[in-house]
Amino acid sequence: MVMDEPSNPERRPLTPSSVKLIQCPECGAENQAFAANCWICQRPLAEEEMIEAKLAPAPPKYVDTTSSIFAYLLLVLSSLAIILMGVGVYYVNPVWALYYVLLFGVPLMAAGVGIFYALLSNDENIRKAGAIFASFYAIGMTILGSLGIVFLTIAAIVIFVISVCAGFAELCFGPQNTGN
Repeated sequence: MVMDEPSNPERRPLTPSSVKLIQCPECGAENQAFAANCWICQRPLAEEEMIEAKLAPAPPKYVDTTSSIFAYLLLVLSSLAIILMGVGVYYVNPVWALYYVLLFGVPLMAAGVGIFYALLSNDENIRKAGAIFASFYAIGMTILGSLGIVFLTIAAIVIFVISVCAGFAELCFGPQNTGN
């Protein structure tokens, strides 16, 4: 390869005849098109125009960390509460667990996931609405959780009383073994 040949065949070397020329508006001298100033009078060849700049729109506000932590915390705790309530209902009556899942579990999880995505939205209005619904959701989950605890406590007390009565009845009225 000869050193004088260009490595890219599409690229042609610049020669004085291949460069476009422009005339200086001040003195009329010919200048190369890419020159910043006239070579004779040093007048700037490129006219600086006043460009009216518009302010760039503010960058979008991304989700702050407080909102995202709250969203994850709400989703995890509500999922845990729904699952634990379902387990409690299953232990009381396995058939009721099916109704619990269909009537409470799925809708509550869907609402929780919807609020989760609303709290993580880039749209400020959706985040505000998600925060409002999140407070109602948390209150509702607290009420349902409290009712679930009360229901399970009552069921445990009833089962305990029945088992104590059954044991006492067994001792008093069961078959007597006198050893004879």
